[in-house]
Amino acid sequence: MTEDDLDRLLETFTDSALRIEARQQYVNDEDADAIAAWKPGRPARPGFSVRTSEWAAHLARTSLDGKRWQRLRIVELPVTPYTAWEVAAYQESAVLGEEIRLLVGPSSHAEDLWIFDGETDHPAVVVVHYDPEGRYVDDQVVADSRLVQTYVHAAARAWGEATPLNDFIAAIDTLPRSA
Repeated sequence: MTEDDLDRLLETFTDSALRIEARQQYVNDEDADAIAAWKPGRPARPGFSVRTSEWAAHLARTSLDGKRWQRLRIVELPVTPYTAWEVAAYQESAVLGEEIRLLVGPSSHAEDLWIFDGETDHPAVVVVHYDPEGRYVDDQVVADSRLVQTYVHAAARAWGEATPLNDFIAAIDTLPRSA
């Protein structure tokens, strides 16, 4: 699968797009400066808006069109500085229409993936692979329909158990943190 294939799915899904993030850290050169400069209580991505980011504009536009964007982040304790930054960044995406939940627990057996149109008769699942440091490697479409359904049902269960973003933020100061 190419990056263009994933972009096509991000453009053409009809109902919902769920991103499951299981890694505890991602390496993305675009965010490196923002992560290094971030301090709690400050914007995670200064200047991130529908005017400056194609992704932000796409998220807002498609949300207004009735498409559902969801993100499920698996968080291990103690909360790392990277996770705290990411939670701050999620607030910026939530304002644009993304529904975000966090699930505290081990992520060692979970996979990063996208589920498109999971509640329809035409779901699609894309597994996202990263190297050990957290750099994106590639995506793989799941072709086996039974495996697609397994992913869809497991994601629905996890979503139901996860904490909504604002509730997680309210509790984050009480969670164990690493230095």
